[in-house]
Amino acid sequence: MWRQKLDSLGVANKEKKMICKGLDMVFNHPSLYNAGTSLAHILNSMPSWLLENSLNPWAYGHKMMKFPKKPFHKVIEEYRKKEEGKQ
Repeated sequence: MWRQKLDSLGVANKEKKMICKGLDMVFNHPSLYNAGTSLAHILNSMPSWLLENSLNPWAYGHKMMKFPKKPFHKVIEEYRKKEEGKQ
């Protein structure tokens, strides 16, 4: 339980805390999540210098992945509708 006390001691990682709040907002609002996953493929057409810079520390030593044109939940939804139509 020591991790929960880090904030009260003033030593919690502020970046992680901000990221967690942002993710909490996205995952608690399905419309935001769906919009983000539906538009992610647009990042594939952006120049690498725009995505792989000092604002994205993950990019050091990594190449950005290619996002699919359709999010996984949409592919599954279409598959299920197609399967229902066969019956």
